[in-house]
Amino acid sequence: MSVIIRVLAVLLLLNLASAFPPSASAEEETSDPYGTVRLSRISLIEGEVLLQRGDDEEWVAASVNMPLRPHDKLWATDDARAEVQFDDGTVVRLAENTNLDLLSLEPDWIQLQLTLGVASFAVHVSSRTAAHRPFLEIDTPQATTQVTRSTAFRVDVAEDGSTVITVRDGEVELNRDEEPIVIARNQRVSIEGGDTPRYLLESAQEPDEWDRWTENRDTQRARAEDHEHLPSETEIGVTELYAYGRWDQLSSYGWVWVPQVAVGWVPYHVGRWVWVEPWGWTWVSYEPWGWLPYHYGRWVVVGGMGWVWVPGPTLGIWTPGCVRFFYGPNWVGWVPLGPGEVYYYHPGVSVNININLVNYRVPGAAIVMSRRRFVTGTAEEKRFVPPKDPIRAGRVAVGPPPVVPTRASLHPAPGKAVRADRLPPRMIHRPVVYTRPPSAPPPLFEHRVKEIHGVITQGRPPAAPSLPEKGVPGAEERRAAREKIHKDITVREVITPSRPSAVPKRAPGLPEERAAPSHEAKKMQPSPPKSVKLPRTPSEPSAPQTLEGRTQQVRPLYRMPPQSNPKPGVVLPPQGGGSGGTGR
Repeated sequence: MSVIIRVLAVLLLLNLASAFPPSASAEEETSDPYGTVRLSRISLIEGEVLLQRGDDEEWVAASVNMPLRPHDKLWATDDARAEVQFDDGTVVRLAENTNLDLLSLEPDWIQLQLTLGVASFAVHVSSRTAAHRPFLEIDTPQATTQVTRSTAFRVDVAEDGSTVITVRDGEVELNRDEEPIVIARNQRVSIEGGDTPRYLLESAQEPDEWDRWTENRDTQRARAEDHEHLPSETEIGVTELYAYGRWDQLSSYGWVWVPQVAVGWVPYHVGRWVWVEPWGWTWVSYEPWGWLPYHYGRWVVVGGMGWVWVPGPTLGIWTPGCVRFFYGPNWVGWVPLGPGEVYYYHPGVSVNININLVNYRVPGAAIVMSRRRFVTGTAEEKRFVPPKDPIRAGRVAVGPPPVVPTRASLHPAPGKAVRADRLPPRMIHRPVVYTRPPSAPPPLFEHRVKEIHGVITQGRPPAAPSLPEKGVPGAEERRAAREKIHKDITVREVITPSRPSAVPKRAPGLPEERAAPSHEAKKMQPSPPKSVKLPRTPSEPSAPQTLEGRTQQVRPLYRMPPQSNPKPGVVLPPQGGGSGGTGR
C-alpha cells in the first residue's frame, strides 16, 4: 500500500508542476532536500519544562511539538514531566528534576545523555534500524547503556552519581571496562557512585507510580487505531489523532481526519513560526495533536464538517509547514495549502505561481501579522493594519518567506518567562561515560546570522552549518568558553566494550582523577523517586542550606528507588578488577 501511495504522490506532483514556471523542474522545486534528516519532537509537557537549543546558550520555556535537533537539551523542573518521540517510534519520558541531552541523531544512531533524574525508554525497532547492532545509547555518569532490540527500560541517576538501570521488557547492554553486562527482562543493575563503581545485578522491583504512568502512556499509544488510515511507517503523532479527533471517509478525498475544535477555528493559528535548522521557518503548534496535520498532507473545508485534514499521497514528505506564504514591506502572511497544491522547498519569488488557492477565500484562513511579531513572537503592535487582500497587496513566496530571523526566533514559547530558580543545577555538567564520540555541536546562532541572511537573499534553502569564519570561535573554543554557564560534553570518560585493560581510557587532556561536582553531593537515603509524592523519611534534614547560590529548604532533587527485598543478587567486580561474590 505504501508503494502505491508514493507512486500516486509522484504522479500528482508531476502533473501539478506543469502549471508552474519552466525555470525549475518539478523535482528541483518539490523534492525534499532533507529526506535523510532524522525527526524528533517534544510530544508531551506537564508542568514547566525548559529547553536549551544546541545553537543557543539560553534556557527558555519549551513547547509541545517543538522539533529537537542534535545537542538540544531538556530540563523537567519540579513537578514536571516531559515526553520525546523519535521517528522510529522510540519514546523517552522524563520525570521531574531530570535532564536529557540529545547528543547525536543520525540515520542509524541515537545518542542521549542523562546526568540526573529518572527517565523511561520505550525503544521500537523499525525498518530504519539494523538488526543485531546498537542503534540507541544512553550515557550516564557511571555507565553507558546500548540497545539493539525493542526494549522498555528505566534509568535512575541520583545526585551522588549512583545509577540504577531497570529493564521491564527486552534487554539492554551495560558497557564497562570489563566485559559488558546484559540486563534481561525484569532485572536491574545498581551502580554505586565513586571512582571505582560496584555493580549489583538483581531482580527488578515492583512498578511504582512513575512506572504505572509510563505504562499508561504506552497503552494509549497501542490503543490508537489511526494506523489503518496512515502508512505503517508513520510513528510520530498518531496517538494524538486518536484522542483529539475522528476519521471519516469522503468520496472526493478518501479518508480525512476531523479535529475537535471550536467554531471559527482555522489551521496554523495556534502556535508560531520558529527558526529551526536545517529547515528554516518551521511551524510549532501549541495544540497537542499538531504534528502530523501541520507537517504532512493538506487542509480543506468540507460542508457540514468544517476543516478536515487530508493525509493524501504526500504524507511521506515532511515539510516545515504546508502553507503558501505572501509578504509585504512590513508584514508576513500565510494560508494552508489545499489538496493538489504544491509545496516548494526552495525559497524564491515568482509572478507566475498559482494564486488561486482553494483556502484563500475561506474566512480567517489567510493569517497576516507584522514582521516584528512574526520574528519575535511578541504581541502585535496596535498601529499595525493588515492588508485586506494580502496576495494582491504583496508578493507570493515560493517556499519560505524571505525574512531574516533573530535570536528571538529560536524560542518556541517567547511569552513564558523562566525564573532563575527554575534553571537546572550545575551537577548536570558532570562528565559521563560513552562508547562513541557524539556529533560536533552546531555553531551559535549569533555566528550564523550573516550566513543565514545570505542564504535567504540568494533564494536557496538553509544548508548545514558551515565552518566558522575567521575570528569566530570554533566549536572547541566555544565549548570551553561556555563551560561555566551550561552543561558541556568536553570532559568525559571513554570506555570500550570488552576491553581487557583495567584502566579506563580517557578523553585527551582529562586528568587522572575525575573532577568532583561543583558542589558537595548529598548521599540519598534509599526511598522512592520524589515524583511518587511519598512522605519524606525522618532521616531527611529540614534545615535550610545554600545550593547553587540560593538558600532553600533541603530536599533532594532526586531520590533513589527503594532497595530490593533480601534476595540473592550477583555482585559484579568493580571497574578496576577484583573478585565478585553473591550478595545476601
